[in-house]
Amino acid sequence: HDAEIDSGDLGYLDDEGYLYVTGRYSNLIITGYGRNISPEWIESELVAHPAIAQAAVFGDETGGITAVLVPAAEISPAQLADVLDDINSMLPDYARINRHIVAPSPFRIDTGELTPGGALVRSTIAQRYMSLARRPLEETA
Repeated sequence: HDAEIDSGDLGYLDDEGYLYVTGRYSNLIITGYGRNISPEWIESELVAHPAIAQAAVFGDETGGITAVLVPAAEISPAQLADVLDDINSMLPDYARINRHIVAPSPFRIDTGELTPGGALVRSTIAQRYMSLARRPLEETA
């Protein structure tokens, strides 16, 4: 059937008819470039790097992209900046991370940052960390 179902999911059908879910409509970030970006895409690029265990990505009031990161192990600010430079070099200009915040501990179910299924609870993470994104860049890393 060709009927649409309003699930709130973003995705596409490939040429062979396979369905790919790429994110949630409610999570879309509209950047300063006017582009709609699924944060799940950038998060998957971040956690694919061995230095990053968890990531949550949000749009900020400047039209930029802020990442809340949980490093996989102890990492210096300079090393983390290098990791982000590497990841940003693989992303188009409009999807690059402008600012990052290092979470002091992993996202967990008991803190309300993860669902029992392991999905990010974006509202909790944003409330907890995005106020830090309003501080000058050198203070948030």
